[in-house]
Amino acid sequence: MSLVGELTRVIHSKKYNNIVFFADDIPIVAVNFSEDRNVKIIVNNMEELRCYELKLNDNIDNFVNDVENILIYSGIDAIIRKMKGSVIELYAEPYLRGKIRENKIIISQEEVVFNEDQDEVRFLNRNEIITVITMTALTLAYVIGAFALQYYA
Repeated sequence: MSLVGELTRVIHSKKYNNIVFFADDIPIVAVNFSEDRNVKIIVNNMEELRCYELKLNDNIDNFVNDVENILIYSGIDAIIRKMKGSVIELYAEPYLRGKIRENKIIISQEEVVFNEDQDEVRFLNRNEIITVITMTALTLAYVIGAFALQYYA
């Protein structure tokens, strides 16, 4: 199964409209999914901030290619490629944390349910997707595409 397919299986549907990627504790990419299928991408290449806006149509492959091109053009791909052996962390609210490594992606999500007495019960789900990943803009574009599919599903 593709990386996007594996991620969409793991990520909770229609829950996360913002996601932030960190490299060495510095935010490098922030993504906002709005109700009208517009996606805003803010990139930090350590020299300047840039904002891009895309419209998600029915073709997720075209969307992933557009996101990859933005990340390459803005200099994020070069930053990611220089990070040998490092981890890209990602955060989304409400409570999703993840790590992208060269051999797996770890996603932890908290789920809140109510029992018979209407008391709040929290569960922490942790999933690992084991795959060979190259640390490039394409990997981030796939992850962003998976979040887009889940949000607009």
